[in-house]
Amino acid sequence: MVVFDIGGVLVRIAPWEEAHSACNFAPDQLPPLDEFLPQLSLLNQAYDRGDLEPDTYAKEVADAAGGSYLPRDVHRIHGAVCTTEYPGLHLLFDELEGAGLAVGVLSNTNVRHWQRLSGSHDGGREYPLISRAHHAHASFFLKCSKPDPEIYRAFVRKAAVQPGEILFFDDLERNVAAARAMGWRAERIDPDVPTAPQLVAWLQAHSVLP
Repeated sequence: MVVFDIGGVLVRIAPWEEAHSACNFAPDQLPPLDEFLPQLSLLNQAYDRGDLEPDTYAKEVADAAGGSYLPRDVHRIHGAVCTTEYPGLHLLFDELEGAGLAVGVLSNTNVRHWQRLSGSHDGGREYPLISRAHHAHASFFLKCSKPDPEIYRAFVRKAAVQPGEILFFDDLERNVAAARAMGWRAERIDPDVPTAPQLVAWLQAHSVLP
């Protein structure tokens, strides 16, 4: 089985300041990032674990921003963090399916992003690549997140696969290291350049694709 993280591997994730701009907020409305971003990171982790409801998350991020945003602004900007699928990945999925390989997704993500990413909302499939995964699992469902060893155990149980049968791709080295510690084969993908060529190279290096 080949398992992919979503953000930074299948879908490009914009930094907060880029999403802020994309939502047409003025540059001078951006909170001081050296103070705001560490708090945002902690809140994102809690949200991804399912510890916060969407409206609670938005209120706490607004509070952390020191009055720069209303909660509804936070929802808008947070939605704009998910941008587009990286190019060339549907052809790669065609190759994997043609080789008879199962495809999985294991993502640290929250309920609102998951609704968009998985197509489980009224707007249809904005990210059709993810719907092609045979085993798709999100951290907020599992109540744990990477690099916690429990999320890798949970994926193995739900997918009914042995750890050594998995080749996993993630954009964060700590998540790759944690996967390897659980017996998975795993490689890091650089999210700042096209990901499909990197994935093909690693799949060939692991003799998954010719």
